[in-house]
Amino acid sequence: MKKNIFLLVFILSYVFVFSQKITVKESTEKIGDGRNNCFTVTIYQVSERNVAREFNKYLRSNDAKTSGRRNRVEGEGTILKPISDRPINIYAEVSESKKDNSVELAVAFDLGGAYLSSNLHPKEAEEAKKILRNFSVELTQDAYKDLIDEEEKILKRQERSFDRTVKKKEDLEKDNENYKRRIERNIEEIKDLEKAIKDEEKAIKEQKEKYKNLKREVSKIR
Repeated sequence: MKKNIFLLVFILSYVFVFSQKITVKESTEKIGDGRNNCFTVTIYQVSERNVAREFNKYLRSNDAKTSGRRNRVEGEGTILKPISDRPINIYAEVSESKKDNSVELAVAFDLGGAYLSSNLHPKEAEEAKKILRNFSVELTQDAYKDLIDEEEKILKRQERSFDRTVKKKEDLEKDNENYKRRIERNIEEIKDLEKAIKDEEKAIKEQKEKYKNLKREVSKIR
């Protein structure tokens, strides 16, 4: 039980460290209908395919008509009230990172005539950053929960194997104690048998003499 708690605390602390690292960066990239302003966030312990699938589901939950292929997701007519009162188009691209077992999600928000940016829309841009950071934190936490479950299964198997090994050792030790007591009893019995052997040898020797004497006496009878 203590090992399970230790494992849980360790992995959750790891999640906390990663959640502190999760920040949203802003840059100009080739996304949407050209080079546009976009927001990029890192997601940990999740595959590129899963991130694309989950972001697609997120857009659809906000009334978007989604489309895309491979690592690209587009959401037409997305309703995000914190960013715009009108439906907007969203373009997202997912790419695997070569470090930290992570995936980068780049998202551009087409407000209609302009793409969302901190310079032009400071308040709305902060809301977009919150949305993406929360999306990343939730996926990362879910991934670590799955990791915790898997590590717990491994730990339980190891603990069962450990318990079996300990029991086998204890059983052998008990067997040795039983053998030891049996040996001690056998030693005492051997001593008694050695005495009995000597007594029986003496009795046989005496019986042989008696037998020989009796035969000699019989042979004298004519």
